[in-house]
Amino acid sequence: MDGKYTPRSKRSGGREPRSAPSQVPNGRRSFLPALLEECRDAVLLLDDKGLILDANRAAEQMYGWNGRELKRKSLADLQAEGTAALAEEWLRTGGEFPIPPFETLHRHSRGASFPVEMTIGPLAADGAPVRIALVRDITERKLAERRFQELEAHFHGLVDAAAATIFILQDEHFVEVNRAAEELTGYSREELLSMHFLQVVHPDFRELVGSRTASRFRGADPPRRYEFKILRKDGQERWIDLTVGRTLFNGRPALIDSVWDITEKKAAEARLAQQNRLYRTLSAINQMLVRTGTSEAVLRESCRILAREAGYPLACALLRDTATGRWQAVVQAGTASAFCSLAGCSGAGCPVMEALLPREDPIVIIQDSQTDPLYAPWREAARASALGAVAILPLRQQGELCGVFTLYTSQGETLGPEERVLLAELAGDLEYALAAFSERQKREEAEAALRERQERLRLLFERNVAGVFRTTPSGRILECNDGLAKIFGAASAEEMMRHSAQEIFFHPEDRTAFLAELREKGRVTNLQWLCRRLDGSPVWILENASLVEDPRYDEPVLEGTMIDITALKAAEEEIRESEARFKTLAETSAAGILVFQEDHFIYANGSALEIAEASFDEIRSMPFWEAVHPRFRDQVRELGRACLAGEFAPRRFDLEIITKRGQRRWMDCTLARAFMNGKPSGVVTLVDITE
Repeated sequence: MDGKYTPRSKRSGGREPRSAPSQVPNGRRSFLPALLEECRDAVLLLDDKGLILDANRAAEQMYGWNGRELKRKSLADLQAEGTAALAEEWLRTGGEFPIPPFETLHRHSRGASFPVEMTIGPLAADGAPVRIALVRDITERKLAERRFQELEAHFHGLVDAAAATIFILQDEHFVEVNRAAEELTGYSREELLSMHFLQVVHPDFRELVGSRTASRFRGADPPRRYEFKILRKDGQERWIDLTVGRTLFNGRPALIDSVWDITEKKAAEARLAQQNRLYRTLSAINQMLVRTGTSEAVLRESCRILAREAGYPLACALLRDTATGRWQAVVQAGTASAFCSLAGCSGAGCPVMEALLPREDPIVIIQDSQTDPLYAPWREAARASALGAVAILPLRQQGELCGVFTLYTSQGETLGPEERVLLAELAGDLEYALAAFSERQKREEAEAALRERQERLRLLFERNVAGVFRTTPSGRILECNDGLAKIFGAASAEEMMRHSAQEIFFHPEDRTAFLAELREKGRVTNLQWLCRRLDGSPVWILENASLVEDPRYDEPVLEGTMIDITALKAAEEEIRESEARFKTLAETSAAGILVFQEDHFIYANGSALEIAEASFDEIRSMPFWEAVHPRFRDQVRELGRACLAGEFAPRRFDLEIITKRGQRRWMDCTLARAFMNGKPSGVVTLVDITE
C-alpha cells in the first residue's frame, strides 16, 4: 500500500470497473478509496436496501468473491444460514443510527461459515443514502476464548480435586474455593464467596494474617508459609499450614492460598511437648530422690517440681499412717493452691483425694472436672481455680495404701494415654522412694532376703526336674542343670556340658530347621521333638526356647527348658490303640453303640444307625436327647450331662425312641462314661426290645 488510490479496473487485473461513481458520495471521493484499501478489516458500502455498492480488498479476501461478484450481493447473502438478521432489521428501520459492534456468522464463497464482529452506521454524504459496514474476522479470537475457557475449566477441576484446601483472594474476599475448603471451614461455597477472608481467621491471628495479606497485595514479600488458627462455622478451632503465592484471576492480581489442616499434628506436638516435660520432670524427681531423706520432703519436692517443670497448676500429696490409718501432712504446690482451701483440704486430710481414691485401679483419671459426676461436690471450686482434668495416683507399700498424689491440669486441657503411663511411672518411683525410706532400717534383712531368694533360684535351676539350658546357635552348651543331664543320660550337668547340643538330634537338618524358626519368631513354645540320648536311644521332649542377647557373646544365646514326655507319648499311643480296638469291636457288635460329647453324638456304629433309620450326618446334627420320645427327653438330658460330669455310675434302663421315619421303638439302654480323644464322653448301648 502506497496510500494512492488505484482504479478498480487496474487493481483487479482488467476486471470490469464498479458502478458509476455517482453511487459513491461526492464528499468521500478524495479519501474513500484509500480508506477502503488500507483498512485491515472488511469494509462494505451499502445502499438503503442492504445491497453492496463497494468493498475493499480485505472483504474480497475474507469472503472469497472478487469485487464484481460482491457488488451483485446483498448483506443478507453474506450471512451464514440460520443466523440472526440483525443488520437487515437495522436496514428496515431506516438505518439512521449506528449499530454497536455485534457478533454473527458470515459465510465464505466456498460455503464455510466463520465468526465475525460487525458494526454498521450511516455515512454522512450528499446524494443517495449510503451505509458503511465494518466486518472483522474473529475466528482466532474465538479459538483463543475457547482455549481460555477450557484452561479455566481445567484449572477449576484441578483446584476442586486437589487434596489441599485452595482459596483464591481478590479485594479481601474469596473469589474461588475448592471442595476441601468447604469441608475444612464448614461453610458452603456460596457462603465463603460472600465473606471477607478474615471472618474464618481466629481472632488471635487476624491482625497477623490481615497485615501479611495486605503487604503481599502491595507487592511486598512477607513470609510465604506460616501457621495460624481458623474458626469453623460450628465454632471449632483448627490449625492450618498456609502457603501463599501470587496469580491472576479473571485478568486481575490475586493471591492463591494452599492450606493443610495440621490440627492433629499440633495436638501431637503438644502431647510430645508435654511428654518431654514429664520426662524432664521424672528425671528431676529421680535426681531429687537420691538427695532427699524423708517421705514428707520427697512429696513436697515432687509437688514443687511438677508445678515448676511440668507446668501443672496444682499438685497435692497426702501421707497415711499405716499403723493408725489417719491421713496427715498435706503438701501442695502450684499457681492454683487456693483450690485446696475451697475444697476443704487441711493438714488433717483432703476430702477430694479420700473420696476419689481408687481401691483397685493404679490411677483414676477425670478428664473434665466440670462434667464428670464423680467430681460434682468440688465442681465450683475447680471452676473458680480454672482447673480441668484430675489424676489421682495412690501410693502403696506392699499392697497397703501409704499415700496419695493428685495432679490438676488447666481448664480445657486433658490427660492423654501417654501422660497416664508416665504418671503411673511417677507413682511407681514415689512408691519406691517411700518404701526405701520406711525400710531403710531393715536393709540388712532385705539384703539377706535377697541372698536367700538368689539361693532359691540357684537351687531351682539345679534341682528342677525339667531340663534348663543355655546354648549358642553353634551348639556349645553354656549352662545346664542336672535335670537336662538326666533326660539325655549324662551323669551330671558338667558331663552334659562337654557334649554339643547337635548330638541330641537324629538328623542335623532338624536342628537347622529349629534354628531357622527360632530366628524368625524369636521364641518357640510347646515344641515336641524326638531326640537322641547320649547312648543313642530315643527320647521324646517338650521344649520351650527363646533367643536372647548376651553381651558376652557375638551372637544371640538360646535359653529354654525341656521336659521328658516319652511316657506321655507312650500313653497317647496306647489310648489311640485302645480307641481303635473300641471302634473295631463296636463295628462288629449287633447292639447299637453311640458316643456323645457335650450335647452331640460323635460316633455311631452301623447297628445304631439301623435302629435310628438315619445316617450319621443326620443324627450328628441333633442334641443327643432329641432321639428319644418327648416324655423321656428331660430325663435323658439330665442323665447324659451327669454322666459327662462323672456324677453317677453306669446305669441300665428302658426308654422309647422315635426313628427318623417316625417309628416308635423300645430300647434296653446302658449308659456309661469313658474318654475319647482325651475328652469325657458318654457311651450308649442300645438293644431293640420292641418285639
